[in-house]
Amino acid sequence: MNLLKSIALAATIMALPTALLAQDAMFPRVDTADLNERIVSFPTDLPANPTLILVAFKQRQQANLDGWINAMSLKADDAPPWIEMPVIADYGSIWRGFINNGMRSGITATEDRARVFTVYVSPERFRSFFDMPTDEEVYVMVVEQNGTVLETVQGDHTPEKEELIRAALN
Repeated sequence: MNLLKSIALAATIMALPTALLAQDAMFPRVDTADLNERIVSFPTDLPANPTLILVAFKQRQQANLDGWINAMSLKADDAPPWIEMPVIADYGSIWRGFINNGMRSGITATEDRARVFTVYVSPERFRSFFDMPTDEEVYVMVVEQNGTVLETVQGDHTPEKEELIRAALN
């Protein structure tokens, strides 16, 4: 009888919506490179413990990310460690090269390029993993090098969201 209960429990757990399981998700291993072509493996190679990650899914969301960057003075010398992470569907190496070269032409400063790590994966899969309901907004995450996601907020900067992010950074 215990075997039948175990099988039923396992079937119930497997049937849970992904969103319920994703709430406790750790940041998975992601191999990528910055726009200077420095290869890294996140989360272990994040620049600090913890790191602020600005996630966008569409080119037009750069203005939303810039809102966070400016409001939090992220380019100041005493700013917390941070990176930008565009998440783009992977259509192959030729497409990746085209996108990376386009971003490099728009981001000319070496130090700015060192903060941009494009992740080529299904945006739906990425969002589902982190329980992000839409790709129409940006997300700001605080992640430790062991993969623990300390905080995630959705959308444009507000003082309340910044307070949550700063609390997670400290």
